[in-house]
Amino acid sequence: MAQQINEILSQMSAEDYERRKQIAQKLWENHFSSHQQKKEFIRNFAAELRSARKGALAAGNDEMTALNEERQIAFLMIFTYCPLNIYRNQIGDVLIEGLKYQQKDIKRYCFEYADKHIGAGFVDMGWWKRLLGKQYVSKYAWKLLRTHIDQIPPYAKLVLKEDIKFWAQDATTQKKWQELDDELGTHYDFVKEFSAQVS
Repeated sequence: MAQQINEILSQMSAEDYERRKQIAQKLWENHFSSHQQKKEFIRNFAAELRSARKGALAAGNDEMTALNEERQIAFLMIFTYCPLNIYRNQIGDVLIEGLKYQQKDIKRYCFEYADKHIGAGFVDMGWWKRLLGKQYVSKYAWKLLRTHIDQIPPYAKLVLKEDIKFWAQDATTQKKWQELDDELGTHYDFVKEFSAQVS
């Protein structure tokens, strides 16, 4: 992430750089200077994403979810200065919303962040349970689950079994699963995988 920020900054004019630097400094002073401030800010940011996503969905206008410059910088600062192991619940909520977000760059960033950390051994069954317990689960979320299934212990799959069975009855979810089969080149049976007996 730091490399991405540096690349963005290197492409800016001096005026752009100074403006964004001032935005970042103000955000830091107001929201990132203490542990409690960070927790509260991340929690509010997740709620902001949720509200914008639902509002855009109701209005049928995905452009309503576009983050302005200040919110884009805030988004990057959350993932740069708030370690997942310390802010796991709050960042987990941002990831859940981000994976569903209409803006592709936000969705993609959240997927890559989660993919990297889960791949490095970060397993949080409470997060998976919250993600699958929502009213909508994105294809990106299903791809994460499918990609990292080997990291979920067999006994833990029982925790998600009923959620998987529920989503298997949903036509939109069936379509997403089929799209993933086509994208990854193999068929994957979520219901079978999560119904296996624990040995």
